[in-house]
Amino acid sequence: MPSNTPTRSLIEMRGQTAVSIHANDAALIGDADSAPLPPSIEINLDVPDCAAFDEDTRLRVAGRTVPLANATDESFGCTQAQGRATFPVGVFSGQPVTIELEDSTDLWTVKFDGFSNDALEFPTQLTVGQVAKMTWTGAPHVDNGCYRLTGPNEGFDPHGCKFDDGIRFPPVTAADTVELDITVFWPQQAEVLLSMVAEYGGLGPPPLRCDGPASCGVLLNVNRTFAVTVAR
Repeated sequence: MPSNTPTRSLIEMRGQTAVSIHANDAALIGDADSAPLPPSIEINLDVPDCAAFDEDTRLRVAGRTVPLANATDESFGCTQAQGRATFPVGVFSGQPVTIELEDSTDLWTVKFDGFSNDALEFPTQLTVGQVAKMTWTGAPHVDNGCYRLTGPNEGFDPHGCKFDDGIRFPPVTAADTVELDITVFWPQQAEVLLSMVAEYGGLGPPPLRCDGPASCGVLLNVNRTFAVTVAR
């Protein structure tokens, strides 16, 4: 960290800065050659004067405490209060998830509902031309994501994201929904990997608790894999 970068304690920043949390409960869908990433969490504080965390600032999730390392933001040429840590699979799918930031001066708490496994069910038997629909309730706002078919995929693109053909996130009010169009190119025994982005703050509802920051935003990336038989 540059020697001229100021540090700020949590009590100095209480109520004055926004915190954004980006949590991955599994590796995101990316290029076919992308290496898997472990479940992780990234914390960013919007500090106007490029201040960094004090050295004793810690992040606590699911009973595990890790230090927060500051990172240089090249776009502004300064160090920002930022930290990243990895966690075991399933940490961010529990109900609810509590994230704490702590130093010698203060304790901040952000709490939100995770995206539990039982909220996601996908049909196991499908027919070519059918629209496969997965609808869930009691989960955060989700209107973005991608899918990938694993296994043989000659002759078609096995990957798609929002606004691509084959995957849709329809606007609904009572629940959140994702739809996949089943084409003749799908293999008979398909494995569908869905990666969805849930949001608190912004487009989504506020988190259950935001104590310390001026505001809290959470992006929660959730991956689930489903085995499907496609009839012709």
